[in-house]
Amino acid sequence: MRPRAYFALAIILGLGLAGVLADVTPLQRPHAQEPAALTLVNEDGALTGMPWQAWADSSLAPLPPGAVTFTAGMGPCGNPGCARWGNGPDADGHVWVMPQVRDPRELLLHELGHIFDGRVMTAEARADWKRAIDDHRSGWMIPQTQSNGDAANVCGPSCEWFAEGYKMCAVYGPHITEPVYGIYGYTAGPKRQRRGCRVIRKAARGLYAAAASGSQGAVHEAPAGPLVLLLPGGGWQRADPATMDPWVRDFRQHGIRARAITYPLKDVAGAIEYVRRVAEREPGPVVAYGISAGGTIAAALAAQGAVAGAVNIAGPTDFERWVTPSGIQIKRQIGMRTRAQMRAASPYWMLAGHQSPQLVQCGAADPLVSFDQCQRYAAAAFNGQPDTRLQAMAAAHNQWSVDRARAREWIAARWPT
Repeated sequence: MRPRAYFALAIILGLGLAGVLADVTPLQRPHAQEPAALTLVNEDGALTGMPWQAWADSSLAPLPPGAVTFTAGMGPCGNPGCARWGNGPDADGHVWVMPQVRDPRELLLHELGHIFDGRVMTAEARADWKRAIDDHRSGWMIPQTQSNGDAANVCGPSCEWFAEGYKMCAVYGPHITEPVYGIYGYTAGPKRQRRGCRVIRKAARGLYAAAASGSQGAVHEAPAGPLVLLLPGGGWQRADPATMDPWVRDFRQHGIRARAITYPLKDVAGAIEYVRRVAEREPGPVVAYGISAGGTIAAALAAQGAVAGAVNIAGPTDFERWVTPSGIQIKRQIGMRTRAQMRAASPYWMLAGHQSPQLVQCGAADPLVSFDQCQRYAAAAFNGQPDTRLQAMAAAHNQWSVDRARAREWIAARWPT
């Protein structure tokens, strides 16, 4: 029996959509791959309690060759998932996955897809994969100077699609009967899934030319129309993207790209910064669209001019003046007690005259966030951005279909697809 190559996974607890960094030096790809397995070992010998080993071993896609260090926590990319590999198939690789995400198994497989891409996929294999899934965009890895001055390759749009396609092959195998929706706007139908998985298996067997560069060009084209980044509510104590599924379906049915994400909890300022970094990585205009706590994040990003526009649905905008019983209770639960903390997290106090267009929808009889707070914020935002609208909603602290349609029309009028 051929020897198996074992992955060493060092798991540490911590907080941490997916990112990837690689050296700009051309990678030498292997011609063949040994069967691989994972070994879960923490620094102190303890495990997180999650079956990382079983998740990787049950992958229906070929695993990348070589050793990979694993950390259950936030990585240097600043995302819930991150991957980094060195130069050559035997160089150290590292994957970070935040255990608190909705589906850590799928995120682990997505990040292993990045490692597979860096160590196995050649220029020929990448081109074949793009043809197989009808990806006509330019750019794979994008050369970029990091904050420390080092040069690195950052994952481009096709690179992220590959990791998502790899994940779907790992989870579902080559045969599916109906479309499966992933992150970064990637959708796998039966034909795309079958063709993409075939390229991955072919690359794992070393049937493509080995000469390839880690940099496939720095230019990529932005997709048509905006991306609506959907931010669920939950009082900063939960943020389940699945609750936004009706919005995702509604926008897609009307030709608007939409994706729901989660964000760090019990840290309003940290959640705003996290979503800002997510929006920065998206090609084309991003519209932040949030309900309740998610609405606060959307308004904050628009107040800073960090997104093309925002829809804030019943999100508090001034924590100092959020004195409803629910507001006082939530602030206590998330540890927001001082005036400095409240102002630092309040969209109202972030307005500086360079804000983005915003639609503010609030319930006239909302017991959680009073309508006068929405009025005060919209009036202040209007002074620096005349394209600010305030609408009273039919619902108290949610968005019914009639108000969703008004918000969708507001977006479509400003960023046509």
